[in-house]
Amino acid sequence: MDPPSWRPDSDGDRLEILVKGIDLNHVQDVISDNRNVTIASFSLADNPHYIFIRVNVSPVSQEQDVTFTFTGGRISESVKWTVKPKEAHHHGLSASDYLYLITADRFANGNPKNDVVASMNEDSIARSEPYARHGGDVEGITDHLDYIQSLGITGLWISPLVENNEYQSSYHGYAITDHYQLDPRNGTNEEYRDLIDELHDRDMKIVMDMVYNHFGDQHYLFRDPPSTSWFNQWKEYTGTNYRATALMDPYASDFDQKKMSDGWFDHHMPDVNQRDPHMATWLIQNSIWWIDEFHIDAFRIDTYAYPDQKFMAILDSTLLHRYPDFFIFAETWVHHEPTQYWFVRDNVDRAFNSHLQSVTDFQLYFAIKEALTSDPGWSSGIAKMYYVLAHDYLYSDPNRLVTFVDNHDEGRFFGMIGEDIRKYKMGIGFMLTTRGIPCLYYGTEILMKETDGHGKMRQDFPGGWKEDTINKFEVDNLSDLEREAFEFTQHLGQLRRDVPALSVGTLKQWAVTDDVYAYTRQADDRTFIILMNGGSKERVIDFGKYDEVLWGHRQFEVHGSTDFPTGEVIHLENSFKLLPYTIHILEVSNEPFE
Repeated sequence: MDPPSWRPDSDGDRLEILVKGIDLNHVQDVISDNRNVTIASFSLADNPHYIFIRVNVSPVSQEQDVTFTFTGGRISESVKWTVKPKEAHHHGLSASDYLYLITADRFANGNPKNDVVASMNEDSIARSEPYARHGGDVEGITDHLDYIQSLGITGLWISPLVENNEYQSSYHGYAITDHYQLDPRNGTNEEYRDLIDELHDRDMKIVMDMVYNHFGDQHYLFRDPPSTSWFNQWKEYTGTNYRATALMDPYASDFDQKKMSDGWFDHHMPDVNQRDPHMATWLIQNSIWWIDEFHIDAFRIDTYAYPDQKFMAILDSTLLHRYPDFFIFAETWVHHEPTQYWFVRDNVDRAFNSHLQSVTDFQLYFAIKEALTSDPGWSSGIAKMYYVLAHDYLYSDPNRLVTFVDNHDEGRFFGMIGEDIRKYKMGIGFMLTTRGIPCLYYGTEILMKETDGHGKMRQDFPGGWKEDTINKFEVDNLSDLEREAFEFTQHLGQLRRDVPALSVGTLKQWAVTDDVYAYTRQADDRTFIILMNGGSKERVIDFGKYDEVLWGHRQFEVHGSTDFPTGEVIHLENSFKLLPYTIHILEVSNEPFE
């Protein structure tokens, strides 16, 4: 029965339960033995293995069993179900948060006993193979929360943990085969709840990675669907064209739009038809079930551009109405600012309100990448970062955009920038001091550098397995360069967590001149100026141009720099030399200068 239980809202809920069985087309009546769960109606699915029961569920003060009895002809079958009381929640993300993205299979193996499950289609691990399972799990994440929190992190975004019973590449989690159970190789539902409870005890948050666009082809609802309309069917395999612009293009062909939304994401990822009302209800109820049952704080929605957009708007609206403090951000891996903006709510030019609060800010990511790998120019190189932020007028609240320098789909940041520690500090320093909700991909802080393919980029964290010869969760085991990167990232992460000026403070930026980009953050009488030279030549800057914020101050405490030690107080003259590819994160200081 989906969902397997329910926690009704304070005003009660109308719920549609999907029941799977044998010869259910003979059912003529359904009876509930609990007055808090009453039958409104039921209907037979096209497939005789399923029946839909619509029930009214009233709030309860304690957990109660419900027995549904199905009768018809000589048949009388009873099934137990559970209704539970509503619980208080911790909800939402804000600009003061800082996320840590983990590919669960590659982070840490807390329980080697669950590495291999004989009943699963992929029943082995092979750490030397980039697309095989490696054994990381929920327990391994829980074991390393002290390390994660020491980085200043306030929330975890973990790759999908629910069952992925595929025959290959099941490690990544994005081809779901059971939406209500953790993959046993990742752990149990109870272990997931324990992790979340521990996070909340630490005033940290959990982001659940959700996939609405597709299932894995081993999902029981794809192998034996209630009706053929639950998935978008084609005469032969037809993949999506990945052209999100077809959704908003005023000249788009019907062919392009249909292929974008109804084409399959991959051969083993059948495309869900969210236009089917039963499928739509099933997806929304599954989302509510996870939020209520596990106290989820936010959703990250995978492949957001590919499902039916009207359904996504209904989903977003439903969840935010039920949970006003909840937070939803979406992956919109697109290549133009207007395209990215189109998906975010409050866009008055759309035929409907998307109700979407935020997206992963690929436009700023592309700008960071260009700034650190391309020659500077009038509108290129480091100037690209300035221009992306200048376009923030598009968004009702750009501080909600989720920013990053790498993620699970792109090459590792340190490798992408040619293993240059100066550029590393520029990228990390910018991410942690500009607007938005920053997200650090696990291992970036210790200079993981693989760029060759998804399987390799999602590297094992050294020390996450008992057999590892070196444990890089321990700072003493880092190389000098790794330690320099780690301490730089850790200091800025903690500073951002503790100092509102760097997360919610007013941002002011200056147009890039001679490859120099400068901006300030201010709040609570604290002022920071961040200076970057994105070119290969030494530049001299005149501090006078920043005096609308600095008011003549020239004494600063260093909070991150390519040249100066962190914590040092420096006094700068009106003109200051910036070396190539450097960053200085400076706070106005009133301390006596020695």
